[in-house]
Amino acid sequence: DSWDNKRHAIEAVLGQAKYMDVPKRLDLVSRLARQVGVQLPDDLMMSSAQVQALHSAGMGIGGHTVNHPILSRMDDAAALAELQTGRETLQALTQSSVPLLAYPNGRPERDYSARSVALARRAGFSAAVSTAPGAAARGADLFQLPRFTPWDRPRWKFGLRLARNLREPIQSVG
Repeated sequence: DSWDNKRHAIEAVLGQAKYMDVPKRLDLVSRLARQVGVQLPDDLMMSSAQVQALHSAGMGIGGHTVNHPILSRMDDAAALAELQTGRETLQALTQSSVPLLAYPNGRPERDYSARSVALARRAGFSAAVSTAPGAAARGADLFQLPRFTPWDRPRWKFGLRLARNLREPIQSVG
């Protein structure tokens, strides 16, 4: 009945749906769209042509799986297939190596595990980033590099957050 309530409802549904297995998540989203009478957009992700254009313009393209599953909740074979298929698809599109991975959601222990790290290595990646805040130091685990978004306004807030990330220990698995 209000924008605030709608926003809270969306956050609650997203918080639950992203941790469902892929078929259940897709079914839930489809049912919700029908229930509220909306047509889901079909352009939320980049098209193959857009990926190729970015690559041609000199941008590095990294992997992120096929269906954005929570790797820590999947069995080894399914998680490895997500990683390998996503990487192979991007390599075919760009005709170039895809050495880097961003773990879906990327929270250590909750979204990916030590087993996920081993699977990322096995899938052929050279490094991976999590969403754990921090700054990587020499000798950091290349498969658990921290990162954070630079969207603070005003700039001094970004500077403060950056300084805090330099001081705090990095979260990792295993």
